[in-house]
Amino acid sequence: RTVDELLSARGVMRAWHEVAAAGELGCVASSAADVGKLAEEGQPPALEALERFGATLAVALAPVFAEFGPDVVVLGGLVSRSLPFFAPSARASGAPPLVPASQPGLAALRGAAAHLLEGVSPRSGVG
Repeated sequence: RTVDELLSARGVMRAWHEVAAAGELGCVASSAADVGKLAEEGQPPALEALERFGATLAVALAPVFAEFGPDVVVLGGLVSRSLPFFAPSARASGAPPLVPASQPGLAALRGAAAHLLEGVSPRSGVG
């Protein structure tokens, strides 16, 4: 599995399906947004799925955290809307503090632009 498969909406749904396989859900979710809404309602299966997702995030990114030693990690994308439900388990599994991006929907675009601009030289316009 790729990191994107683990740490995106697909990862939330993977955790949801793991919880579903372990027992009776009592609620239905067909998307990561549904899981987030169910967590907001306090539904135990959704809370457990997001706890699993947080632990997976910490394990999947452990080498990055070890290499760079960030004081904080800013998360974007729609999955960051459920951050209050998965951040505690991520922290308990070794992740640094997680905070949401100020505009989660633009986080990927901003990251790509920053990466591109790092390679641009002021004189030539190209790195």
